[in-house]
Amino acid sequence: MMNATRDYQKLAKRIESLATGEWRGELAGLVSGYSFFALRRQVAPDAPTILLTAGMHGDEPAGVEAALHWMEGDDWRSWPVNWLVLPCINPSGWSQDRRTNAEGQDINRHFLDPDECPEAAMVRRVLGHERFLLAMDFHEDSDAAGYYICETKTQPPFLGERIPQALSGIMPVADNARLDGRRARGPGWVLRLGRRSAFERRRQWPLAFHLTACCTDHFLCSETPTHLPLELRVRTHLTVLQEALRFAVKQPPVATPIS
Repeated sequence: MMNATRDYQKLAKRIESLATGEWRGELAGLVSGYSFFALRRQVAPDAPTILLTAGMHGDEPAGVEAALHWMEGDDWRSWPVNWLVLPCINPSGWSQDRRTNAEGQDINRHFLDPDECPEAAMVRRVLGHERFLLAMDFHEDSDAAGYYICETKTQPPFLGERIPQALSGIMPVADNARLDGRRARGPGWVLRLGRRSAFERRRQWPLAFHLTACCTDHFLCSETPTHLPLELRVRTHLTVLQEALRFAVKQPPVATPIS
């Protein structure tokens, strides 16, 4: 391992402590000498499953913190769904505060041919052929003035239309005409219709393409602006996750008993 700017062993201990409680931890393997973790929570075998991923790019720390805050808190208990969480896809990049992995690869370009990239291969192996009601990937954008979400879904209704209201009073929403290189469909909202024929024209697949092609009908990439305080970015990711659950989960949330 290179000299680290963040302590991954400390992060690993937080993850391992979750696995001693109501979450089941899986050490999926090692990538560049770092442990690669997956955590699961099952409420019922026939309940839908939500996939939550973070830490694709090591210089986007709010996503990792948001994923851990979600599991360390109690809000997940309110939802009648199973969970699969990959809290830090790029441990070497996170440790070095660097976008790429230890090989200098942008992991989010290698999900079509994952043998070229150990982290992409690990993610695909963990996911297998599992289906997800919803998949959300926490990211950050160093160039963005405000929050935005990239949504991949073939047909309405769409979540992105609800984001400005959900974040009112919490986080400014980007109002650019183009976001992430694509035309914005509305404030803070980029929509990709998820047609596989369009994906197949691309040699480099991000996680969004693989998941939409194989694992889910609804993918969300949540993007916070890195110039704002970390705590605010974490809160924003979690607010959007709650809004996404209200959108996707048909059953109302279960009241959590007060102990």
